[in-house]
Amino acid sequence: MLRKISTLFVVLVMLAFSLNAQNKVVLRPTGEMIPVKGQNTNEVITGLKIKNLHNVDTRSIISKPVNSKGTIDTMTYRETGANFNTNFGLFSQDLMVQWFVAPADLVIKAVGFMPSDASGAAAGLGISIVKSGLTAEDFENAGQVLWGRYPSADGFMGSAPFEWLANGEWESFNDKPAPFTTDLWSDFGDGYTITLEYDANNPQYNWVVMQDALGFEPETILRGEVFGIVAKHNGTDISQPAGERMGFLSTGGLSPALNGFKYYAVKRLADGDQGWWTRNYVWDFVAQVDLIGDRPPVISDVTVLNTTLSTEPQLVEATITDDNPSGGAAGVASASLMYTTDAGTNWNSVAMTNNGDLYSASIPGQQPGTEIYYYVNAVDVQGNEADGTVNWYKIFLAQENTLVVFNGFEAVSGYPSSYYFGDGTLGFKYDRWAYGPLTAELLNSYTNVMEIATTGPDDDNQAAIAEWLAGSGSKNYMLAGDEYFGAYSGWVDGPHGAGDFIFDVLGVNYEYNDVNYAASGDQTLPSNMAAVEGSLLGGPLYTEFTTINNGDTLVYDPYYEIGVSNWLDGADFEADVQVDMKAYGVDGTEYNAGGHRTLPAGNKVAFFTYDPLSLDAKSDSTYEWYGFYDVAPQIQTALWFGVETGVEPINNQIPSEFAISQNYPNPFNPSTKINFALTVDSRVEITVYNLLGQVVANEVFGNIPAGSSDYTFNGSNLSSGVYFYNVKVEGVDGSNYSITKKMMLLK
Repeated sequence: MLRKISTLFVVLVMLAFSLNAQNKVVLRPTGEMIPVKGQNTNEVITGLKIKNLHNVDTRSIISKPVNSKGTIDTMTYRETGANFNTNFGLFSQDLMVQWFVAPADLVIKAVGFMPSDASGAAAGLGISIVKSGLTAEDFENAGQVLWGRYPSADGFMGSAPFEWLANGEWESFNDKPAPFTTDLWSDFGDGYTITLEYDANNPQYNWVVMQDALGFEPETILRGEVFGIVAKHNGTDISQPAGERMGFLSTGGLSPALNGFKYYAVKRLADGDQGWWTRNYVWDFVAQVDLIGDRPPVISDVTVLNTTLSTEPQLVEATITDDNPSGGAAGVASASLMYTTDAGTNWNSVAMTNNGDLYSASIPGQQPGTEIYYYVNAVDVQGNEADGTVNWYKIFLAQENTLVVFNGFEAVSGYPSSYYFGDGTLGFKYDRWAYGPLTAELLNSYTNVMEIATTGPDDDNQAAIAEWLAGSGSKNYMLAGDEYFGAYSGWVDGPHGAGDFIFDVLGVNYEYNDVNYAASGDQTLPSNMAAVEGSLLGGPLYTEFTTINNGDTLVYDPYYEIGVSNWLDGADFEADVQVDMKAYGVDGTEYNAGGHRTLPAGNKVAFFTYDPLSLDAKSDSTYEWYGFYDVAPQIQTALWFGVETGVEPINNQIPSEFAISQNYPNPFNPSTKINFALTVDSRVEITVYNLLGQVVANEVFGNIPAGSSDYTFNGSNLSSGVYFYNVKVEGVDGSNYSITKKMMLLK
């Protein structure tokens, strides 16, 4: 069955405004400009799930004579990589303000708001425009703190958001000044009222055209000034019932840490903390503006380099243009490609050459393991300077025989990524990947691939995995994560057959989506699950659970464990798939949730319809985290695949005393072995330091049996020099040892 990865996402198409044959762009809030083009984003919203594809556009709200001076553009936070996936609520008398920095002198023509909930729309939404006397630097990295409020005898709860609505001086908290001090556009300070419209199957911006609404436009905003788009909930119910809610699509985690402002009319966390708060989110508010002053060069279409195995130079191209809406001299004077290999301590510059508006330069080739950050800098003929977005890629170093793929994750380490294979009991060594689609070059470096796609995949790896498996019967594959089915089927239950990866490789002939879900709120609740007694991958969990469960139920609870919604799926398997895990829907129906099979060529394949880390059992008095135990099915899968642990037993003869030998060979390039003898079963931690005392490698092995064992250390990603290795041992009998030795790497 032919499917395209584009079915994985809502495609948010920001249409450019064709005006006087100019290239239209989107202005980032801090002044950078990018083209208005289609952008992918995950469509799962907290508390809300949109299952249809739809186009969202900024529609040409305004027009102007062809020969008039100025440039019409859209200012938006929708930038590459921004994942607008939070449904952020607004209640009675609350306000949200999203701030922007003017990249040139401009006039605001229209503003738009992307809703995610309009149950309280009848109360009315007040729209206004304000300006700040502060700078972007004052707002960035502010954190989630209370700034303050104005007193008002006539205001809601005795407070007011703005000076023009107050009868007293600003009350500061945390030494913060008033964020917005000028009323640029409102209906006598109250805001222009609209009724928010929202259709979950076809979300659209709600637009307010300044001239049409109040008969005038805000005064000119000068380059570098900060202005804010205001949305106010006009309701007056102090109890803030759910039916009064209005929600807006939001995102967090932008870098630098950009904040939206929210005015809490009643309170945020406790009585008395009402007022202006910065939140680590930005709201999906946009502004159509007419640029009427000079601006820096527009940097767009910058090559996004993906993490690669190649050590060759990497070509970066960018489109750079410069116009002057005010009518003065225009043009690009110079452009440079800036890159760093030491996380920004030192930046290198490469002059870019051009062919018309297309500029290019190459980042020199780098060694495996190197992380490279880069951006484009441009200066126009009047000295205005612009910096593009900082991008990142890595020269990947394949070291182990197993690759763990975090498909849809932002990081390969930290929580939860580093926890899927337990607390070190297995001593499982593996490489990690979260850098885009899998390639044949990458996959051919590995015997085992274990892909985790919790909340659905960002990348379609089906064809690459199928080709890799077909190349050798010794290759093994595991796939786990809820939402995998729906990403391809659009969350429509149905069959799978020959020619379909889900059937051919995973052995699934029918999918059931979101079996735990019947009504809003179910996605935050745990689902009942069960391990299958005696099964290869689920049997150890069954034994462990039935031994210590204390009458609790094994549940799937990703909302509790990793903070994501519960969209548990079920499956019907082919006859050759052995079932390891079961799940139960909200109606009590039993579904298959995990199983394994061996393909005719010998490939071992395991598939789980849930997030592997999110299994637990808890009651008022006990809690057990089974997704983190060594009995967890994903760890049993690794054992079934025959993963290399990095510690190889030499013999089982019990030594009379603990000992660690000098590494051999020494000096070494690039690998060396460290032999140690254990008198009892022990937890072993091996840490390698450089001469500065910095940790360059760390491995933990939770249960090494008594006897002699070898640990192989690989220094391929290190430079020549002297290093120290420390071996720390904690025996099951309470014994403790720690020995440090020196070794030398020569390349």
